[in-house]
Amino acid sequence: MKPFLRVLAVAALVLPAAGAQAKEVKEFDFEAAAQKHCPKDTVVWSNVRGGGLFHAKGSKLYGKTTDGGYLCRKEAEAAGWHEYGGGQPQR
Repeated sequence: MKPFLRVLAVAALVLPAAGAQAKEVKEFDFEAAAQKHCPKDTVVWSNVRGGGLFHAKGSKLYGKTTDGGYLCRKEAEAAGWHEYGGGQPQR
């Protein structure tokens, strides 16, 4: 098999599996709705919906970015999201 075709064959097998492993994060328009979804978790604010960064409650940007949403911290971290500012709440 030619090297190029071998690469395509491997990619065809690997890429669908990688996509299946991605975890979706449910984002909410209201803090109360997010807290109801995850009553034993901390609610955080996404910087941009689907963006992979979040702000902790008490930070300067919590609830304030224009395209964000409320989500559960544990779900976000399990999906690879990170807290904005290197884990330090922004004051």
